[in-house]
Amino acid sequence: MTKHQFQKNVFYFIKVCFPRIKQVPFHWDGMLYTLQVYKPRIHYLMVQWDNPDEGWVRCNMDGASKVKPRMSSYEFCIRDSKGNLIDGKAHNIGFNNNMEAESIATLKALVYYLSQNLLHIHLETDYLGIINMIRGV
Repeated sequence: MTKHQFQKNVFYFIKVCFPRIKQVPFHWDGMLYTLQVYKPRIHYLMVQWDNPDEGWVRCNMDGASKVKPRMSSYEFCIRDSKGNLIDGKAHNIGFNNNMEAESIATLKALVYYLSQNLLHIHLETDYLGIINMIRGV
């Protein structure tokens, strides 16, 4: 690999790995200086669990599996308006993919909710596929 090819590869590496750097000079000194003075901006969002309103319960659920069908599990817990744990379940569910594990978690939580004659429930999951299915998107 020639010096020019290597320089070109470094240039494209910077463009791909640091997309917030708008202008990357092509010469060595400029690329080095750009990387030395670059200060990444860190963005964060604070997520906090809140108690549901009086008369409501909150159900947090999750399913877990490896990328390919592997041993998987689900869990859910239901809390009242004071944050007290009403009940929770967690089980291994055999070989499933992540979507199946998340779907089983949702199903098991809803079956439990209906069996207990709870009136109002907030469902919380981190799986966008389940959220979109529930919303009909």
